[in-house]
Amino acid sequence: MKVQLPEGPTCFLSETDSLISQSIYNTGSWEWVQGAVLQRALRKTDVFLDIGAHLGYFSLLAAPLCKRVVAIEPQELMLDLLRQSIVANSFTNVECVAGVVGFGKWTPLFSMVGPNTGSSFVGDDGHWPVAEVEGLLLSEVLPDGADIIKTDIEGAEGRLFDSEPWLLARPRIIFFE
Repeated sequence: MKVQLPEGPTCFLSETDSLISQSIYNTGSWEWVQGAVLQRALRKTDVFLDIGAHLGYFSLLAAPLCKRVVAIEPQELMLDLLRQSIVANSFTNVECVAGVVGFGKWTPLFSMVGPNTGSSFVGDDGHWPVAEVEGLLLSEVLPDGADIIKTDIEGAEGRLFDSEPWLLARPRIIFFE
């Protein structure tokens, strides 16, 4: 399933995601205030880092407005949908990276919460299916940092910035979703 966002890009959606995909399908947006601020703040020379990209809604908004987008997401289904959106929009400046950040370089278990796939998290509470995902260091993925960062990693943001404090040196804006 795909939709044309009011801002222009085509976005592929998950038919099993009951929250984010449904919101985008019904309203054409997700977190519209953050999206509007992001679009106004981006410059053509910027690097945008989308941590916990999910479907890549913010990555798709950013791609036509900046130099480079790096989208990090542990769920392969969501990354596949984002890759389809990238191809459909002919974006050449978006890089998709599979994995999680803020937990170091190891292979943590990732709980796949359904039907709201945006609520998935690192760990195993015994209730949801789990998958092993790659733990990443942002210093290796994006060694020069980013101008604008959006992070939605289900409460692990503190761990991320504690483990990689250098991330705070460059960005003009950090969005916590």
